Amino acid sequence: MNPERESHDVVILRKRLEDAVARFNPHIPREVQQEAIRKIMQSELPALIEENRRIHKLITEGVDVEYHAEDGALAAGKIALIDFEHQEKNDWLAVSQFVVINGQNNRRPDVVVFVNGLPLAVIELKAPGSDAAVHP
Repeated sequence: MNPERESHDVVILRKRLEDAVARFNPHIPREVQQEAIRKIMQSELPALIEENRRIHKLITEGVDVEYHAEDGALAAGKIALIDFEHQEKNDWLAVSQFVVINGQNNRRPDVVVFVNGLPLAVIELKAPGSDAAVHP
C-alpha cells in the first residue's frame, strides 16, 4: 500500500494537487507552481475562520503569482487549483474513514471528498447520539 500523505496530520493529498496544478497551468514555470502549492499547504493566519476564508479565496479565485516569462519580462498570473468550467477534468476522490490526528485530537470522518487533492467536503453518516461518535 502506498499512502498519499506523509502523516495523519496532513489533510491535502499533495501529489494529486501537484498533478492538477501542472495540468491546469502548463504555461507557468514549475517552480512557480510549487510556490502556489506551498501557499495553500501552509497556514498563514492564526484564526481558523480567517484561514478558511483565505484558503476558500485561493480555491475559488486562484493563487496570485509573479514570474519571469520566456522573454525575461516580469509576468503576473493566477494558478488555478480547480477547473470550475470542466468538472470532468478534475481529480475526484471519496475516502471512507479518513483519519486525521493533530496533537491529542483524533478524528475519523465517515467520508471525505477530495477535488484535486483538496478536502472539500466532510460527510458524517453516524446517527446523532450514537455510540459510534468520535471522542477526543
